[in-house]
Amino acid sequence: ITSIKFKKSMRWGNNDIPFVRPIRWIVAMLGKNIIPLEINGIKAGNRSYGNFNVDKSGFEFESVDAFLKGLEERFVVYDVEKRREVVKSSLKSVFDRHNLKLIINEPLLDEVINILEYPVPIEGGFDEVFLNLPIELLEIVQVRHQRYFPLLSGRTILPKFLAFANNPIGDKEIIRKGMEKVLRARLNDAVFFFNEDKKRDIRDMAKSLNMVLYQKVLGNYDRKRDRIVDISMLISEMLGLDDAAKDKVRVVAELCKADLVSLSVGEFPELQGIMGKYFAINSGLDQEIANAIEEHYRPRFSKDIVPDSLIGAVVAIADRIDHLCGLFLVNQQPTVSSDPFGARRAAFGVVDIIREKRFSTISVGELIEKGLSLYDESEIRKWDNKIALNKKARDEIMDFFRMRIKMSLSENIKPDVAEAILNAGDGIEDISSIFERVDALREFIGGEDFEKFAVVYKRASNITKDFDSTAVDEGMFEYEEERALYSSIKKIKDKYLALVDKREYLEAMRLLRENLYEPVFKFFDKVFVMVDDERIKNNRLALLKSVVTLFREIIDLSYISSM
Repeated sequence: ITSIKFKKSMRWGNNDIPFVRPIRWIVAMLGKNIIPLEINGIKAGNRSYGNFNVDKSGFEFESVDAFLKGLEERFVVYDVEKRREVVKSSLKSVFDRHNLKLIINEPLLDEVINILEYPVPIEGGFDEVFLNLPIELLEIVQVRHQRYFPLLSGRTILPKFLAFANNPIGDKEIIRKGMEKVLRARLNDAVFFFNEDKKRDIRDMAKSLNMVLYQKVLGNYDRKRDRIVDISMLISEMLGLDDAAKDKVRVVAELCKADLVSLSVGEFPELQGIMGKYFAINSGLDQEIANAIEEHYRPRFSKDIVPDSLIGAVVAIADRIDHLCGLFLVNQQPTVSSDPFGARRAAFGVVDIIREKRFSTISVGELIEKGLSLYDESEIRKWDNKIALNKKARDEIMDFFRMRIKMSLSENIKPDVAEAILNAGDGIEDISSIFERVDALREFIGGEDFEKFAVVYKRASNITKDFDSTAVDEGMFEYEEERALYSSIKKIKDKYLALVDKREYLEAMRLLRENLYEPVFKFFDKVFVMVDDERIKNNRLALLKSVVTLFREIIDLSYISSM
């Protein structure tokens, strides 16, 4: 018991041993025998208690079966999965009755079944006037503060809720009225916050961002907003957006954090971005800009959707790039065991957005360099050498991205294949290309001819590792296999590079397979490369280097493990 660690512990009375809650009794038995131990003055015994709303006298027992039976008789559903089924069944019944599609809030479900011993469903309601609040605000008030299940399906919400009490013998009507009274007070607070916020234009809110701390070393949100604007404009250039789109990107970047100064977000931080959307509409901005303000927080968690709009995606990437640059500059990058500032989530977000949106012209390295350059002495107070510090941070962030991309790839392909793709083309500078190449290579990876060729390719890669030239002299060929291989390279090279340039990787790989596999096999069967004649040896190395170089536009097969 004393070895169990909690994030937060407490001491009570005159006791020295901390625990998550006060220890009232201890049951410690081996068979029918009580284990003699004492903690904080409490001796172990064979007495336990059931649901205190029903019985506070407790009961003694001499076996596990008797213990479980005693709990059941005293209104304790000891099996957490049975409690889960009780709650889920109650939810399904109520949602079916109101013709709503049930989508269970799993985190809320987990919390409810772990704080109740005997879940008793209580259906309640609230005044329809509260339906004028944003649906997300209505939901969060019920879920976070009260642990109620809103009757919500998509964009439809009813002025009703389903809650669960822990009192199987209490008057349900009295319990329901108590729950409704508490919720009514919470909703009145939400109405006040929302109405007060609506009195301000969102552009006016943005002017107060200098009052909101971003990070104790990195300064306030007004400077972060300015950096997001600058990075967003660079992304807009990379994507070739027209002037009208750039203007919208700038507006969203300037306003995306404005709702942080609002009363609503101050009370419900989970709604940042969402409330910004409503404030933007209230301030007369068009729906596209309002939606993008909300979307720039996506993806909020693993497997979440990315922004729908191009504008939202641009600002979302800019926000995360700035976040990562700041964290690495002040040595707040995540450790193996903790990530308090969400750096991993930010990096995965950038990767997911670029992949889903197929942003093929975005250079992550260039964005990082831009992001780092925007921090100055006012944010980073102890520059040793700004250029050296920026380079160190850039390299660390690029490595960080590399690990996140490799983890994403390894969900569907083997780690060695992931390495082979990451070390080809432009590496992680072009994230979209990495995932496009993975899709194209699915036809080849795992095939017998692919694995055989990977072995031969590895030989070519190894012997040309320190050789850079691809200049081949046809006049020095001694074997027909040399001529055949060189002829195949010349035949497809221009077409292949054009396909790669157009990102038609599947067709490019088919071209290599159909024209180079066989000639390379035959070359190694017949030709000895490392001959004494230096000129002939170098010519053959150049020929093989040409093959390696072509493949490395898409994949470096030298990383493929032997089967």
